[in-house]
Order: sequence, then C-alpha cells, then structure tokens
Amino acid sequence: MSKRKGNERLSEKVDSFLSKIQFSQVSFDTKISMLNEVAKMTSIPHVNQMTADNLMQLLATSNFEKTEKMDGANWSAGVTKNGKTYTKTKRGKPETNPAAHFKLRDLNWGVYDAFGRSIQMLNKGGFPAWYKKIEKEYRGRIMRELKPKEYNGFGIFGEIFGSNQSNALAYDSDAVGNGALVVFGVKVDDGTPKGIEISTNKIGYEIMDKFVRKFDRVMGWRVYNKKPVGLKVNKTYVTAIKRFLKKYLPDIKNRKRDPDSLLRKVKAKQELERIVTNFKKDMLRQIDTLRSFMGDTEIEGVIIRNKDNGAIAKIVDVEKFTALNIKNWAGRSAMVDEKKQLYKDMIEKVVNSADIFVIQSKIQQKLGDYLEFKGKDKFDSLDELLAVIYEDAADEVKLKSAKAIQKDVARLINVYIKSVRKIIKETEDKQKDESTKIDEFNFNLTMNELKRDIEFMQGFLDKVKGSKTWTSIVEFLLGPKAIEDLVKNYVK
Repeated sequence: MSKRKGNERLSEKVDSFLSKIQFSQVSFDTKISMLNEVAKMTSIPHVNQMTADNLMQLLATSNFEKTEKMDGANWSAGVTKNGKTYTKTKRGKPETNPAAHFKLRDLNWGVYDAFGRSIQMLNKGGFPAWYKKIEKEYRGRIMRELKPKEYNGFGIFGEIFGSNQSNALAYDSDAVGNGALVVFGVKVDDGTPKGIEISTNKIGYEIMDKFVRKFDRVMGWRVYNKKPVGLKVNKTYVTAIKRFLKKYLPDIKNRKRDPDSLLRKVKAKQELERIVTNFKKDMLRQIDTLRSFMGDTEIEGVIIRNKDNGAIAKIVDVEKFTALNIKNWAGRSAMVDEKKQLYKDMIEKVVNSADIFVIQSKIQQKLGDYLEFKGKDKFDSLDELLAVIYEDAADEVKLKSAKAIQKDVARLINVYIKSVRKIIKETEDKQKDESTKIDEFNFNLTMNELKRDIEFMQGFLDKVKGSKTWTSIVEFLLGPKAIEDLVKNYVK
C-alpha cells in the first residue's frame, strides 16, 4: 500500500473516530507555554564527573568563588516583553500567572505553591518597574563588555524555599519566613537557551545585590545573596590534576580503537578518576565541619566557580545524601516501582505493545504524515492528535472495543491502587519504629504523595469509563511531559 493511500486511510479513520467522541476542553492547557523560551540554569556537574576539558577549565586559574549549595529547588525570574513578572522551575516553562503554579501544587510537593507566591511577592515589591530601571542602568555596560549578538534583558537565578524543609535538610523557620530565595546567578538573555552567564561578573554581583536589598522582607519573604564558605581548594591536588592532564589529555581524548590506544585511554581515565576522587574527599572533610547560614547543622555541599572563565562544579557527599534520601523516599520509591509495572502491563495488555507506544520516533513520523496529508501545519486539538496515535496502533495490532478495554484497565488500576494502599500501611508501620522512623516532614510528604496518586488513578479510571476511553488511555501512556512537548510542537 502506498504512503498516500495509507495516510488517506488513517485520515478517514481519525475523522470517523473523532466524530464519535465528545469534545470537551482538553486536559492540557495549551496556553501555558505562550512565552518564548528563556535562558536556562547552567547545569552543574559533580567535580568527579566532569570531562577532562571541563576540569581543565575549572582549574585553569585559582580565582575561585566557593558558596554553600542550598537544598531547595531551582528558581528563576524575569520580565516578559509585555512587562509581566515570570517565574520558572528548573525544567518548566516561564509562568506569569500564579494560578499556573498553584494548579500543580496538588500534583507534587509544595514548592509549586512557593513559585506562585513568589510571583505575588515580586509584583507586590514592584518587580517589573525595578527590572526596567536596572535593565536600563546596565544595558550600556552589558553591550560594551559582553557584546551579545542579541539582547533581551536578563534573568535572576536562585534556590526557592516554601517551608523550612524542601528535601533532606531542615533549615531554621525564621530564616525562611513566609518563603525564601537564595540568589546565586544572573544570565543575560541573548536569545539562546544557554544565555550569557554573568554570575561571577561585577555586573552580575551588583544586580544580585540590588535585587536582595529591594525584595528582602517583602510580604514576609527572606531574600539572601549566595553565601561564601571557608573551603580551601588544596593547591597540591590542583597542581597534580593539571600536570596529569597536560601529559595524558591526548590519550584520554584519543578516538583510535586499536588495543594500545584503548589501553592507554582506560588507564589514563582511571588514574585521573583516582586523583580527582582524592581531591573531592579532601574538600568533603572540610564540608563536614560547616554549618548552614540558614540554620541547619550541616550543609548539602559547596558550589565552586572559576571567576575568570565561569566554569562551575559542585562538591556533594553523594553517598551520605543518597542514603538519607533512600530512607526518606522509601514509600515513594516503592510506588514508582509499582507504577513502572503498571505502565508495562498497560503497554503489553491494553495496547498490545503497538510500535507507536514503544518506538518514540514513530509518533513524530505519523503525526507529520497526517498533517502533510491534511495540508495543515498544526492539529486543531489535542484530541485530534491523540486519535492519530490511537488509529495507528489500531491499524498495527488488534485492539479491543472501548467497552471491553474498560474492564481490563479497571482490573489493572485496581491492582495498582491495592499495592499503593499496602505501601501506605507499611509506611505507617515503619513510622512507629524508632529504627525505621523518618522525619515528620518527609513522612507527611510521602503519605500525601501516595494518597494523591490513588486519587489520580481513580480519576483516570473515571475518564476511561466515560466517552473518551481510548484518547484518555493514549494520553495516560504518553505521560504529561510527552503531552506537553506534543502540544507545544503540533497543536494550535
């Protein structure tokens, strides 16, 4: 069968399928991503996981900034072209409406509430007017000193806290207030996702300092500058690493596949790992004696930046915090394992392992083919898009009727809910034993997460039993992140 005839058949099936389902407002808010992309946070690698080139850049000079790594959530803020305050999570989109964050707070821990309230705090403090003033004040210097190809203002970066404990560490409640921000960076928006880092530049320091002085105490929030720590970077290790790289970098970067080249490469990388691990251990011994400026008896780690070139790394006792998080997240991890099994069973038993749910590239191919045949650039709705995916699966494998599949999905979901209820009981029992008890914050977080998941699954089951059985199943199997990407790229 020709590609055109296949597309024609798929189009007819989709049109027929769409005519049978009731169209209500799609579950994904297509207006959530109306803003353009903004500069994202610079990724911070662990020092012992850096590439040889990045390690050389970090240690190129000894002009280091060493600051406390905070145990919160990555936050950034700026002003849109139409003058509205936005805040952004690490991987999310810029949001100007607090309600966009608030609607997510029940799907995850309370940090979304803090993101929404931070917009309210910034607006109360006159952030757009302040931003406009600062942007005008520094525009000339930025253009002269940084020479960006494009200039769209700047973004402020920091860690946000909605309460005294976001993850493993518990900070002092007074230090957090109604919410807290620890500002650690500024980026010039030059039209690229990477942006231009000026977090150790004099301009960046000045902007951060003015931001802190302007917004600290607004609506009871505490706003801090990043805090330097007394960590010494041992010159002996730095010299040893630099000497080793100078001698063996060609071996490490060699792409030849002959036995001798591969052996030299492996040996060089192993020796470099040994030296860097000792370097890290020396710094971890110092970190063990440090206390957080926000009140905890310990700190999560240290961020090291080379002030001359902006290279950055983090020093964290991964084993220590992994062990703590495993204990704190035991119930939630068990739920994730059960959910993985549920998805596996849904793929195998509900959609019969259809390729379009297993081979990601096939989704883009089928959507593109359908749009090309229809002669349009975008789908009119998410339902239309989901119908294309469903019909492709139905063409490839035999799928049951909506009525028959409702029973199969109900059985799988009910088994899953039963397993989560068992996890809830086990978590409650462990909390009664001092040897397995976790802190109250993480216990409540775990219990809320487990109970919310049951509510979500029950809601999903209700949708499956309704008039949009298959589109609900397709949306569930793709997951929220994939749906967000598909809406952004394919839906009007």
